[in-house]
Amino acid sequence: MLTPFYEKLHITDTVSVIIISIALMLICGFAATRVTKRLRLPNVTAYIVAGILIGPYCLNLMPKNVITGMDFIADIALAFIAFSTGEFFKLDTLKKSGAKVTVITVFEAVLASVLVFIVTYFVLGLELSFSIVLAALASATAPASTVMTIRQTHAKGDFVDTLLQVVALDDVVGLVAYSIAISVALASGTGTFQMSSILKPIAVNILVLLLGGAFGFFLKLLLHKRSTDNRLIVSIALLFAFCGICAMLDVSPLLGCMSMGTVYINLTDDKRLFQQLNYFNPPILLLFFVRSGVNFDLGALVNTSDSIGSTPLVVVGILYFLVRIVGKYIGAFLGCLATKKDGKVRNYLGLALIPQAGVAIGLAVMIVTVSVILGFKHTIRDKVVGFGSHITVANIASLMSSDQYPIQMDDSMTTALRAIPGVRHVERYAMTQGILKTDDDFLGVALKGVGPEYDTTFIHQNMVEGSIPHFSDSSSTQRLLISKTIADQLRVKCGERIFAYFINHQGVRTRRFTITGIYETNLKQYDQQMCFTDLYTANRLNGWQEDQYSGAEMLVHDFGQIDEVEHQVVKRVNRTTDHYGETYSSATVTEMNPQIFSWLELMDLNVWLILGLMIAVAIVTMVSGLLIIILERTQMIGVLKALGAKNQQVRHVFLWFATFVLAKGLLWGNALGLGLIALQHFTGFVRLDPQTYYVSTVPVEISWPIVLALNVATLLVCVAALVVPSFLVSRIHPAKSMHYE
Repeated sequence: MLTPFYEKLHITDTVSVIIISIALMLICGFAATRVTKRLRLPNVTAYIVAGILIGPYCLNLMPKNVITGMDFIADIALAFIAFSTGEFFKLDTLKKSGAKVTVITVFEAVLASVLVFIVTYFVLGLELSFSIVLAALASATAPASTVMTIRQTHAKGDFVDTLLQVVALDDVVGLVAYSIAISVALASGTGTFQMSSILKPIAVNILVLLLGGAFGFFLKLLLHKRSTDNRLIVSIALLFAFCGICAMLDVSPLLGCMSMGTVYINLTDDKRLFQQLNYFNPPILLLFFVRSGVNFDLGALVNTSDSIGSTPLVVVGILYFLVRIVGKYIGAFLGCLATKKDGKVRNYLGLALIPQAGVAIGLAVMIVTVSVILGFKHTIRDKVVGFGSHITVANIASLMSSDQYPIQMDDSMTTALRAIPGVRHVERYAMTQGILKTDDDFLGVALKGVGPEYDTTFIHQNMVEGSIPHFSDSSSTQRLLISKTIADQLRVKCGERIFAYFINHQGVRTRRFTITGIYETNLKQYDQQMCFTDLYTANRLNGWQEDQYSGAEMLVHDFGQIDEVEHQVVKRVNRTTDHYGETYSSATVTEMNPQIFSWLELMDLNVWLILGLMIAVAIVTMVSGLLIIILERTQMIGVLKALGAKNQQVRHVFLWFATFVLAKGLLWGNALGLGLIALQHFTGFVRLDPQTYYVSTVPVEISWPIVLALNVATLLVCVAALVVPSFLVSRIHPAKSMHYE
């Protein structure tokens, strides 16, 4: 299925679409790095953001069939990454640090898995099988972003070597654990358990490791005395071939390619091949991360219905992320402590195992999330209010049941309601039930009669055809306003006449209406049944007196003051009786639509969880950045301290520098977030399914006090978090720093 982008360009050939899509991914990924470079963020962040923007949930520049057909890119990218990590598993290196790295990996992987299992199974009460799978996933660390960031920063040293070895072993543990966990989960689901279900994935992974080692040996033979170009061709061909074999076996090529690289480096000590592949990797990794961003579902921001058992999916995701961070950090720290690793490695290895994003991206996400949630809540709220009001005054019997009972609503009562402080508008209404019939079909509807005082702003904003008739309270114009849903179901159009039948205690009455307008709000429960006509007509159909109506609808100036205004209505009107002995009562729109407003209030949980997560990400990013800045300038710090600079003075220098970087990130984050909001507001480029979300585009609303609060909170929290890593300066001794690296 082609996107509007290709349809406008009249590009229909499949091959052309694929080629242009790949070119688009490469160009957009590269363009995004121009921004992240200024923010001093990893290119990974740029690629993912670029993918989100061109994906189906934003600009929709890539057809879904092309996205689906690019699944193989993930295997190829992981193959190259895994082969590169094999360079760090030379036997002489493993003899020195292999045991230590293994201990560290076991500590951080096991602790992360155990904590995730405890939280998901015992705290959240999720199913045992699902908790086991999540625990297994928690053990692994994404190698692609880690390796790519290290290459981008050209970082070297014991810390980097240990990190890469731990990440590589993490994946070995993670893949084996995940395979076993899936087998156990499937067995628990069927109720039958066999030992072979556990031994089989272990055997498959061992087979892949051995096969990868054989490919590494074969690669050594093929590359003997080859030219530079041929070496690159042959090595890529073997990596592709190994990926194909793994695809046939339905296993990840990660372990095998890691084994291939390990065997090759130990047999040849040839580092030039790894350098050659590093030059070939960037476009493949770019496509990998852009594709990851393309699959990001922005509609999930306003979807609170997805859950696992009774626990919302977003809650599970946030807790999984946070608990895994804690497990990885504590596990890495304890592992380094047990192996007597250097203090720098011990204190900061756990942070490096956590996926990172930038302050700018984090702030932009927070601003966009809050704006989307506010816009969505207020849009849905305004639609519900548009069909009714903020406060309804009616017969107490009507408010307590689905039937309509009349109440006297003369000029004196409406004047009294308008006099209540905070009330902006008062209008009378009358409801009745009827059946619309054509020659081919019929449909039950709710007919709402409104008078000349009716505020047509909401209906006017949602008109799709025709016009709004002049509603009368003194005569019948026989005009009808219906929804597009009703029009489509009955197959009628504006200008056509339609019969309506009404049944009550007076018998069956028939009216013939002319359809003058069609509206569409995408609020299904109203669009499926609500029609509008004259107040006079609805009143006569009910057989009520001239001063009797269903009630009055009141609009307030400030929705936040709706409870205070309703309290005044209760004091002045409620429990009083009219001329006919009927009792007045009132209810707010939230009381009359509890399900909708409870659902909207549930979105606030999403907001707080996402805000907390993004601030945590910003903290991790800034702390990691400050550590890198300090570690890269160890020699400079040693020189300054040798010249007489105090620890506090040097700390302040780095803190001020980090704060400057943070402020710059906030500036870019505001620009990016507000820019996306403005783009969405004026273009509506992020589309939604109105049948699911009640709106056709993602609504946005900017709250400047909230934007200011987000900036201040992010700045203060991140600066406070930077104080702790700044104490690393005091542990740097001038004499030792001269021999750093």
